[in-house]
Amino acid sequence: MGILLGSIAALVAVGIGVISGSGGAQSESGQAGGGARAHPSGPARLVAKTSQLRLPVALHGQVVAFASNGLLVIGGEDSGGTSTDRVYRLDPAAGRVSADGSLTEPLHDAAAATIDNHETLVFGGGNTTTLDQVQALTPGGAARPLGHLPTAVSDLSAVHVAGGAYIIGGYDGQSPSGSVLQTTNGQAFTRVARLRTPVRYAAAATIGDKIYIFGGELADGSDTNEIQEYDIATERAVIAGHLRVGVSHASAITLDGTIYLLGGRIAGTGSDQILRFDPSRNIAKPAGHLPQPVFDGAAGTYGGRGYLVGGLGPGDSALDSVIALRQPTETRSITNTSGAFEGIVGGWPWAP
Repeated sequence: MGILLGSIAALVAVGIGVISGSGGAQSESGQAGGGARAHPSGPARLVAKTSQLRLPVALHGQVVAFASNGLLVIGGEDSGGTSTDRVYRLDPAAGRVSADGSLTEPLHDAAAATIDNHETLVFGGGNTTTLDQVQALTPGGAARPLGHLPTAVSDLSAVHVAGGAYIIGGYDGQSPSGSVLQTTNGQAFTRVARLRTPVRYAAAATIGDKIYIFGGELADGSDTNEIQEYDIATERAVIAGHLRVGVSHASAITLDGTIYLLGGRIAGTGSDQILRFDPSRNIAKPAGHLPQPVFDGAAGTYGGRGYLVGGLGPGDSALDSVIALRQPTETRSITNTSGAFEGIVGGWPWAP
């Protein structure tokens, strides 16, 4: 994965808030926001705590995708740097993490999206080589090969919007990619745009018809501070703003129409900062802290809460932790997408 070592304390202390913007998230599934609206005046902070849930093994470089009864944790590398083909289901309502099938082969640094027919597609990734395979997950069973990306790519991002998936950036084995691809079935792909700046290890989230891409690693190994925006309606990619410092290996979620950026790598070391992004002004401000620095993890939302799974922590050690994130003033009842009762928000009723 080529993790950069070292620490620049002054940069980490500054954080990764946006200092300027110009020009021109994810839903319950933790992927695309569909018709979600932005709420830039929403809660300024998130409450983050390490939950009682644990992965069976410490992982980083995995991907998280929405499922009807939890979040799928897909692939990744263990503490020894070995890729896995395991798929786990994180079920906050039941308070457990259980095995839920396997991939066609071990991989890490892939991307995934659950499309409107509730099928979870896994795109690319890497192991001993960079992969072009697209596979579909069967709940509780082995994945099946579905198709191929136009080119092999790992370290990419994917979001679900309006019936399909968008695959963004990544690494083609030689350099970061600027491609933005769209698919409705995982078999046919259309290149709809190119990012202004090709990146790998970027965080992506959506609100409405706009996809926001935060930071990422450049061809020279440095981290960019750019916030890139792709507008699905106009098929136009622009630089929307800038973070105060470069960041990569971060995660992004959307809660109640607001995008939050979680952790990441700054100047070669992990960050515990949470940022709240306001797309109406293209600025981001501090919105709390994770229980510990985390980068190269994966995040999703389920039942009105966010979950940051695994990653690399202090000393670049792989983590088995699940960090739960919630709005500070939640009092409503919540249900999952099938309508099944899950619990009362605000009191941590099912001890996730």
